[in-house]
Amino acid sequence: MIITAVPEAVVENHIRIAGQLAVAEEPGPVVRALRERFGFTQETLANLLRMRRESLSRIEGGRVQPSATFIQRLAAAMALTQAVREHLAECEARGVRPDEAYLQRVAAAVRLRDVADEVILAATMAYEQKKRGLLKSLEG
Repeated sequence: MIITAVPEAVVENHIRIAGQLAVAEEPGPVVRALRERFGFTQETLANLLRMRRESLSRIEGGRVQPSATFIQRLAAAMALTQAVREHLAECEARGVRPDEAYLQRVAAAVRLRDVADEVILAATMAYEQKKRGLLKSLEG
């Protein structure tokens, strides 16, 4: 059976990421590492966060400090992305279809309803791309 309640770990992950960014002396490299870890381009992540790519680039480069609003939205997007990845992997392992309602509940739990569909789609695409890359590396 697929988990239907939003795991506490999702909310804890959201809080952990926000805290990590808030206390970082140089948050730019942390932002870049998170973006790259989840397979997003600057353009994609900036669109998901409703900002210009150039603004994200300035934050990553350390030329601008991120605002509290940016930190919260980034942490929410990354927590949702992680939850999407875990859900997709679990569904794949069990041979069942992903539960869109569950992912929407996760988005609500991390307070990211306004861009939930876009984050879920981008996270799914990044997951599939990473999976294809891993399968290709096993072939070669």
